[in-house]
Amino acid sequence: MNRLTCDSETAERINGVAFQMRTFSFLFGVKQGELILRHTDNLGKTLQHSVSASGGQEIAQLTIKTLEKLRNDETFNLFWERVEMQSHIWCWWPNTS
Repeated sequence: MNRLTCDSETAERINGVAFQMRTFSFLFGVKQGELILRHTDNLGKTLQHSVSASGGQEIAQLTIKTLEKLRNDETFNLFWERVEMQSHIWCWWPNTS
């Protein structure tokens, strides 16, 4: 296999990944991850400070309750609407469902 073929295959892969990254489903997944990981990141940062075991457990329970509050139809619909609005700027291929 020559270098030109390798470069061509690499370019095709990059274009394929770029295509996927500009879809609604990719944006939705990124935004969902951001929403969840923001809370877990804050939990991790808080636990790195000197907190007691019971304090750490309490903070973890608060994080769980916060994440559980996000699991309802109203919150999901609001999240969906926000992602749809952002998709008009971000995506080349908007949601088709």
